[in-house]
Amino acid sequence: MSTNATIAIKQPDGSYRAIYLHSDGYPTHAGLMLVRHYSTAERATALIALGDISVIAEELTPKPGAPHYVRREAGEWARQPGVTLAYGRDFGDKGTEAYDYETDAALREGADGMGASYLYVFDNGWKVAQGHGFTYGPYVELTEGVCQLDEVYAEAD
Repeated sequence: MSTNATIAIKQPDGSYRAIYLHSDGYPTHAGLMLVRHYSTAERATALIALGDISVIAEELTPKPGAPHYVRREAGEWARQPGVTLAYGRDFGDKGTEAYDYETDAALREGADGMGASYLYVFDNGWKVAQGHGFTYGPYVELTEGVCQLDEVYAEAD
């Protein structure tokens, strides 16, 4: 079974653009990838521009001249190590573009609809909320220390 996640970036107008991540959405993998390799607005925006992804890795773009694809019907795949696997670009799927949400509440509802166990948001740095079923907890600043935890909950005030 996969640990799904939603990855979003907060836009200047307060709205959100988000994508679905199918595999390894927990902080010890996806969280670490975001903190270590997508820690600028430019990198976060480029990740979201890929649309829905199967796997998040260190790099966004495959090296030219080397294969990087998945052909489900033929049972073929050639993935470059360390390169993010995107449903549109690499699988050839349609309808994988980023989703737009006007509010945080709408984003949380969308994340729940995606079956996301974790909701990551870039807003001048990464933060994460853990949850499911319309019950995502508060956001916690995503740091390498937080990425080492199995559970991510904000401390009570």
